[in-house]
Formats: sequence, structure tokens, C-alpha cells
Amino acid sequence: MQFPYSDPSPDAAPFDADYPLARPLRLPANTGSFVILGGEVRLVGWSLRETTSIASARIDFYSGSNNTGILIATISLAPGESIRDWLPPYGIGADGMAAVVTTGSVDGSVWVIPQ
Repeated sequence: MQFPYSDPSPDAAPFDADYPLARPLRLPANTGSFVILGGEVRLVGWSLRETTSIASARIDFYSGSNNTGILIATISLAPGESIRDWLPPYGIGADGMAAVVTTGSVDGSVWVIPQ
């Protein structure tokens, strides 16, 4: 498998068709839990922000359809903070993915590759 832009030649394609592109999935401003995507998925990154500007926030990502699955990541945000993280080169595989906003309010998007 080759990665995007791995061929420095001027005739190279802008991306390698064997390496699937990530898709953004919107996370609306939320204070609860919700399923992001069912089925196998690869989490490759996120762009998140705390929406109130007065309270901290925390969001947990789980493999599965709720918070009983394996914890993939915990992200804590200060009031008004935003964060963007990319998980190269392969991301983190999960059997479905759920998000739980445990404190505060968070919105943004996650970048996934459905499998």
C-alpha cells in the first residue's frame, strides 16, 4: 500500500486509489452520547471545540455503540478551546464508534474511513 503524495514525480496522481480518503462526520453541539458510525471504521482524526466559552468539556470516543465498548480516546477542552488531531498513518480501528460528552458541550467533526 502506498500513501498519498508518496511519489515525488510530477506525473504522480494527487492521491493513491488504494489508500481510501477519510470522510468527515459532523458532531453537532451536544451534551450527551450518540453513535457516530455503525460497522467497522477507522478513526483518523478530529476537529473539536468547546461551545460555551465558559465551561470546560470532555468527550470520550468508544469502539462499539455506547460507552460499554473499549475506550479509544478521551479529549478534554478548556473553555472556548478547539483542537485538531490527525492519527497517521493508519488511525485506530473500531467496531463501530460512539461519542459521549461527559461534561460541557462539544461540537466539530471526526474524520473516519469506513471499512
